[in-house]
Amino acid sequence: MSKKECSICVGASAGSGKTTRLVGQYYEHVEKKIEVSSILALTFNDEAAANMREKIREKALDLKDEELFDQLNWAQVQTFHSFCSQVLREFHLQAGMPADVKVLEGMDLTLLMEETWNELGSQDESREIMVKVASVATSWRLKELLFFLYERRVKALPAIEMMSDAEKFKRYYKELLTAYVKEVRDLLFCSEVTQALQTLSGLCNVYAKEDGDRSECYLFQATQLVKDALSGDDESRLLSLICLLRLKGNRNMGDKKRMKDDKQKLKDSYAILADLAEEMKGDLEVLEHELNPDSIIMATEHLLGVKVLYERFSTIMDAMKRERQAIDFNDMLIIVQDLLDPSIPENKVLKLLQERFSKVLVDEYQDTDLPQDRIVRALLGDEEDKLFVVGDGKQSIYLFRGADVTIFKEMLRFVEKDLGGEKEELGSNYRSSNTIVTFVNSLFSSIMTSEEKEWEFRYSHVDPHRKREQGSVTVVTVPKGEGDAKLNMAQATVAEIEYLVSSDDRMIYPTKNDASPEVRRPSYGDIIVLLRGRTNLRYYESALSEKDIPYVVEKGVGFFQSQEVMDIGNAMCFLANHMDDIPLYGLLRSPYFGLSDEDLYGIVTSAPYGHLYGKLRKRSEKGNVKLRFAAEVLDELSRKTGRVPVSELMNQLIDRTGIFGIYAGIPTGRQAMANVEMLVDMVRQREQEGFFGLRDLVKWLQLNVDESDKEGQAKLEATGNAVRIMTVHASKGLEFPIVIIPETETPPQGEKDVAAIDDDGIWTEVPIPDLSGTYKPYPFRRAKDVLSQKSKAQNLRLFYVAATRAMDHLVILGSRGRKNGTWDEIKSDGRDWFALTMNGLAINDEDLAEGRKGICESGDCIVHLRVNENNPHLGIFTSHAPYSVPPRLSSWEHHEKSRIQGKVEVIRPSAGDKEGVKFKGGVMSETKSILQKNGMTAADYGTLVHEVMRGKSPLQLLKSSRLEINEEETRKVVHGLEGMHKRFMTSELMMNIADNGKDLKELPFELREGDVVYLGIIDRLVQLREGGWALIDYKTIDPLEPHIAEQISVFKEQMDIYAKAVGKMVDGKVTSYIYLTETGDVVPI
Repeated sequence: MSKKECSICVGASAGSGKTTRLVGQYYEHVEKKIEVSSILALTFNDEAAANMREKIREKALDLKDEELFDQLNWAQVQTFHSFCSQVLREFHLQAGMPADVKVLEGMDLTLLMEETWNELGSQDESREIMVKVASVATSWRLKELLFFLYERRVKALPAIEMMSDAEKFKRYYKELLTAYVKEVRDLLFCSEVTQALQTLSGLCNVYAKEDGDRSECYLFQATQLVKDALSGDDESRLLSLICLLRLKGNRNMGDKKRMKDDKQKLKDSYAILADLAEEMKGDLEVLEHELNPDSIIMATEHLLGVKVLYERFSTIMDAMKRERQAIDFNDMLIIVQDLLDPSIPENKVLKLLQERFSKVLVDEYQDTDLPQDRIVRALLGDEEDKLFVVGDGKQSIYLFRGADVTIFKEMLRFVEKDLGGEKEELGSNYRSSNTIVTFVNSLFSSIMTSEEKEWEFRYSHVDPHRKREQGSVTVVTVPKGEGDAKLNMAQATVAEIEYLVSSDDRMIYPTKNDASPEVRRPSYGDIIVLLRGRTNLRYYESALSEKDIPYVVEKGVGFFQSQEVMDIGNAMCFLANHMDDIPLYGLLRSPYFGLSDEDLYGIVTSAPYGHLYGKLRKRSEKGNVKLRFAAEVLDELSRKTGRVPVSELMNQLIDRTGIFGIYAGIPTGRQAMANVEMLVDMVRQREQEGFFGLRDLVKWLQLNVDESDKEGQAKLEATGNAVRIMTVHASKGLEFPIVIIPETETPPQGEKDVAAIDDDGIWTEVPIPDLSGTYKPYPFRRAKDVLSQKSKAQNLRLFYVAATRAMDHLVILGSRGRKNGTWDEIKSDGRDWFALTMNGLAINDEDLAEGRKGICESGDCIVHLRVNENNPHLGIFTSHAPYSVPPRLSSWEHHEKSRIQGKVEVIRPSAGDKEGVKFKGGVMSETKSILQKNGMTAADYGTLVHEVMRGKSPLQLLKSSRLEINEEETRKVVHGLEGMHKRFMTSELMMNIADNGKDLKELPFELREGDVVYLGIIDRLVQLREGGWALIDYKTIDPLEPHIAEQISVFKEQMDIYAKAVGKMVDGKVTSYIYLTETGDVVPI
């Protein structure tokens, strides 16, 4: 009898063969003659999708089915993002989008948000709200909040909708506080506390004394508070009790001889109040604000202001994306979710996709977010036998990305109850050795015990498939020493690596892909070091390099913070500004030129004044080969700056210095070369998108360093025989022969998000009525508490993922203090992984001394326990002779800044330009007249006009100027400035801009001519239809008509310099113009 077709939800523990099970299900469908193109298989990243495709193809090869193998070219095995992208390309008209929409990610999205933030601040209607919302915080905090909400808008949008009715939201907020205050009042005035108050009242009547001992003074201060806490209305009683709880006494206060038995009564009563104060410390700090009606009004106005600003920010972002024909990944999911909305009558797109895909398979369902879940459910339609999902709630570790593990638990219920399907558990571990599986069973069954909350999953034992291959688990205790604790841990980790490779009897078991069926000794390539974060990565790199151990960082430190990227960034920063010594120092010390500290000292002290570049050139003339080479390369690149694309400049630096040859000889050289090539490709891509000069690159690099974690390093094809370093998050879905997990004593990080989002709204800190600070209102604390609980549960899951990556051997390192031979006590409620391990397995100091702990009834499986204390240099950097500090550095004397500029003269050409020039003024405009009458200087007026010509809001600029002008004058000035800008933009010159031509504003430049450096900013540079360029400089002078040509001639020298600088930046003829803002005249030079 054939098995009934139904939907299936598979719970698959780590290493249980979930991909194999999914591939098997895929082939069950194929065997039932379901077309390959009708089976949709979805997963969450490109690597997983590629792995699934490969296993499906391997299965076809095993079956020797050539026809099926050919059909697999049409297999729909995709990530969620690639599936959504395909849907949008096919149904772009229905989605209201262009067919070739661009997907923004990483820094491009961040830069667009930066631009949106600036635009938001220039809007008058938004500025007033921004000032109120940011009144007790800095603007960057508000900016961080809006960025946070926008990046999480999948979750924020429903919360925003709940806040759309302002009055309803205010009522709801008040109801929340009322219920909360009642709950607090009931807790504070429980029978035990009331009895303590009554006891204190009696003691106050007898012993209260203003100038008595500690107990008498305490009772004197408490007398009125106790009386008010026992009588009066609820609010007065509550406020009095709050004040009483803040009153400091002593748990042992009182004179026994004088008070006799009353001393014990005082101690007991005070202890009850002190314990209560400690337990409710967070509530007591803000309860006064929660009771204040003014606080409630201000809090709701603040939160609603945040909501309005977010909506406006989002509107501007959407408009800018439409202008660029772009979306981001969140947009993609939301648009497809809406496109497939089952509530839309006669949804033809949804019906077509439901008919196209007769089966839907989804991997890693624990990592889904709400839109992804809705898309999957929409594709099912009314069919109950269509879905197959695989997941493991214990491996959900992407809370920070918006993944919601409760969706997987709900899917389990949905498949069983709504679809009448089956729940299936994979109960065997095929990945890990017997000891590792036993260790994981023993530990996690003791620490993952609850599933009361929706985000909790209880651990279930799995059977080890590799029973004959014991493997090992080792817990290493690293004593805390006097040296650097982080370096101490890194060096202990390296010691374990050396022990594994050279001095140990732990062996690597063969896999089906190995050439030899025999066990073998470990090599460096078998070892992975898993870090919780990237913060301390440099310590591990240093410790590995010190021991000459080859290593590679996979998906490790942020790309833009890698040393090789920062080195080439220093080169570009120097070329953008020769007078910036700091990047030049870094470049000269880098592998590009390899100058020693002694070389640099010689350059710096070669002259008492001047910049480093000038000193290098002069010093290089004395014959030092390395200095001469550095000077020649930098001179060569400087001459090409502005004449060749930035990417070409970078390539010439690489070729001229032979840096790749240098990288080839160092352990991390392959990664360094890949990163540099990746950077050049990224720059080249930006050049293809539009004007991207050297200064644009410098700004882009500076922004990227701040956002470094969002950009992974370049991927390498194979690592060879090198230790790998990776974060736990990046290791998910992978497996390694030997896994080392250091820093397990590090406590889990608390939640640091600037806001909390739940079903009822967006919550953040709100201002105190007197604007002296902020506080966290109850709804914010409540939402944060839920988030904190989710984070604690995820901390266990992250540890589970780390431990289950190991195939043969697992090593866990944690540091612990020790004094006079006695180990510090490990807290029983510790949430760090080291404490969880020691407590979960009941490892005590006797076990540590014995060096082992049994973890199974038979005694066959043990955890090895070791103390790393044989290295006297732990926590100390080793200084190598080649990098020792030259003795003569000790005599380095500080040189006072010389007044002499030396041979290099810096000139900033600008308006006026020549002393004694007098302009014969004409009739002053009304705008200029009003502003100067109210105290604005000519220079400030010039700055104001330049900002207006850049497109800034005149009204906003006036507000920031703080001039005290009346409403009518303000209206006239704004009208005049807006007219000035409009007149310029509609001038014949500006109307002659080429289609899609460049219109560059405030363009900085640096021009070197011999020993003279010209620095300046060009007001405007536009590309004309006939192929040339117009260089425009604004002047706010108002000469009489007959004298315009005569007076404009004084600017010729300035404009000639500007034209020379532009000539080095662009191709084509450059024509210079003066634009007289007061008259609207365009005067060619």
